[in-house]
Amino acid sequence: MPHLRLYGYPVLIDSAGTAVQFQSRKQLALLVYLALEARSQTVPRDRLMALLWGEVPERRARRSLYQALSVLRRRLGRDALPHRDPAVALRQDLLTDIDILRSGPGLPEGDLSAPLQGFEHLGSSAFEQWLDVARESLRRIACEGLLWRLNAARRAGEAMQVHERAAQLYRVDPLSEPAVQALCEQLLLDGDHVGAARLLRDHLARLEAETGVAAGPLLQRLLQLVEKGHLATRHVDVTAPRASRHRRPEAFIGRRLELGALEQ
Repeated sequence: MPHLRLYGYPVLIDSAGTAVQFQSRKQLALLVYLALEARSQTVPRDRLMALLWGEVPERRARRSLYQALSVLRRRLGRDALPHRDPAVALRQDLLTDIDILRSGPGLPEGDLSAPLQGFEHLGSSAFEQWLDVARESLRRIACEGLLWRLNAARRAGEAMQVHERAAQLYRVDPLSEPAVQALCEQLLLDGDHVGAARLLRDHLARLEAETGVAAGPLLQRLLQLVEKGHLATRHVDVTAPRASRHRRPEAFIGRRLELGALEQ
């Protein structure tokens, strides 16, 4: 089944695993738009013309759309798109990165923090607005997928996976409290008391600066405990395998009673 990559620079991979070439970025952008918007519903041709060819006369725009749809049919199959219908729907079975994120356990290739790259200044202002919304939606889907995998790894006691997913989630959403918590756990388990305190302070400051909302009490109390040295750390031989990758990480979520006892 063909696979449409959406994170980083979009690429269509055919069933043989080869990247499919297009004559123009607009043709690939049209495929991405149809894959995201025309799977369960149709999109009027006039809408597609206005999005990607709104700056040219209607007759030329209609011809450009016709040519682009013809290219997509050659790449995907003759029945992938209607030939003469006034509205367009993508009928081809097409795997996308969204399917991978929602079905697990793997992750898409590409930068999950930067979806749909390379489509800037490609169409009308309406296309630019759609692009902004689509990127935000894809980042949200990436966050949901990463958080699900982080929690699954925690339940399974896979410390390395917990910290890898936390780092990925933090790159996509630096305001993610679960990501910050897991990264803080890693630093504490590795004996980096200073790094853990710095991470928490930076998170609290960024959260308030960007949202105007203070962090929840758990992370604030955690920072106080780290700064006071109430959370035990240990020195680690940096030449040895990192212990945090071979033991179950201790979670701070739901540990208010334990944290309260440490404060006393």
